[in-house]
Amino acid sequence: TPITDMEVKDDMLVLSTQGRGFWILDDISPLRYSESMYKDESVVLFDIPSTYLSNLGGYSGPFSPAGKSYQAEWVLWSMDSSKVDVIVTDMKGDTLVTKKGQKVKSGLNKMNWNLRLDPPAMVKDLVMMDMRYPGQGPKVPPGTYNITIKKDDQEVSKTIDVDLDPAWKTPVGDFKSQYDMAREVADMIEESQQRIMHLRKVTEVTNLLKERKSLDSMKSNIDSISMKAKELQDMIYQDKILASQDEINFERKWTNHIIRLYRVVLSQHGKPTAGEQERWTDLQADYQGFNKAYFDFIENQLKPMNQKLMDTGVIHLPEDHEG
Repeated sequence: TPITDMEVKDDMLVLSTQGRGFWILDDISPLRYSESMYKDESVVLFDIPSTYLSNLGGYSGPFSPAGKSYQAEWVLWSMDSSKVDVIVTDMKGDTLVTKKGQKVKSGLNKMNWNLRLDPPAMVKDLVMMDMRYPGQGPKVPPGTYNITIKKDDQEVSKTIDVDLDPAWKTPVGDFKSQYDMAREVADMIEESQQRIMHLRKVTEVTNLLKERKSLDSMKSNIDSISMKAKELQDMIYQDKILASQDEINFERKWTNHIIRLYRVVLSQHGKPTAGEQERWTDLQADYQGFNKAYFDFIENQLKPMNQKLMDTGVIHLPEDHEG
């Protein structure tokens, strides 16, 4: 099809065709540079255009890009095919996202960030109507963020501005309130999930210990620890859910309730409601009962048993999720 017109607008190249269609190359800034300008560099990160915090995708129809939405997009030049780490931080220096081992090819590479934080850690069998593994992180509020690329011993950084959708009249401060609450809820979800991981590791190790004839004298204590680990997990987690709709057939537990709250906070575009704040306060209070029982278990059962196991020279029980 013949090209009937061509125009450069900001960093976009727009082409019209005789076939009544038009094409937009949305970021031609890297084409303004010659490779000779950075031939001595291992990696070059070009200026990152601003983007919008919005729920608009801007695409429709059978041939539209799948899942396309407003996000951070940038172009990276690499001297060779290799892997890079991508780190997103806020202007205070707090790390929001870490993506290790991202593949890049020799030459120009287009990369992106969906404006969300890393999701909270979750057990791999988590399946609920509101979320399933691996979960989803909170979206950042409007502001300026830093994108850092690490390749071998070289590090390059650029900032990106995330602006509010012009059609939204919600005050920016309300998005910050939503983000703060989402992060707090996500942190508690991650902590609770890590404790479930720990309790499951305890169960795995106790099953191994039961097989050792040399520990028959401790069998009742080992059984007690195994049962207590399962009891603690059952306090906050419903492990009978295998598919999302199963949630309506079994008792809803603390994890079901906090993930429901998390989904509601993530999906809105503004300040959390008084009802959400009240629910969050209730869930924090409910969690304290589990927390107390969890630490009592570690101090009064795990640690004393580990002291006995040290004397026998066998494997010890993990005292946290990383143990």
